[in-house]
Amino acid sequence: PFQSTYRQRNEEFRKFFKDLPNDERLIVDYSCAWQKEILIQGRMYISQNYLCFYANFLKWETSLCLKFKDIVGITREKTAKVIPNALEIRSNKNDKYFFASFATRDKTYAMIFRIWQTVLIDQPISSQQLWNMIHQCYGNDLDMTTDEEDNYNKQENSSTSDKNSPNQQTKNETNDKHC
Repeated sequence: PFQSTYRQRNEEFRKFFKDLPNDERLIVDYSCAWQKEILIQGRMYISQNYLCFYANFLKWETSLCLKFKDIVGITREKTAKVIPNALEIRSNKNDKYFFASFATRDKTYAMIFRIWQTVLIDQPISSQQLWNMIHQCYGNDLDMTTDEEDNYNKQENSSTSDKNSPNQQTKNETNDKHC
């Protein structure tokens, strides 16, 4: 089955959310639906500091970009009161955002919650952790050259130690896009 590569998803992320800082790094994306007046099918993009959503249906675009530091709550929810495939995000402005149709809601929740916590305790994700998370979610083949990965890594952290090599994989690596 066809799966988009990290490069493709990262290019989408950059195209859809042009106002984000240049050093913001996509970590993972998920197919899901945002429940507004209607259910809007799209993609959630998660970076170190932002939770974003984008949908385009028949040229009707919908987007949302929340700073993790503005999020005050993330809860696992159910659709139709029985299907455990949703998350609710609450902001410091008392806004609630309901996202449904996650293929693996609990894994999605765990990843989002982990990143949110690093922001809340002001403990930025290290370059090595970032690459481990990216490789965990997208697998070995990011569709990037070693030079591109190295440049990407240098922008995040100027460390040149071999143990921080973006090519080193975690033992927990998986091709499951819903990590």
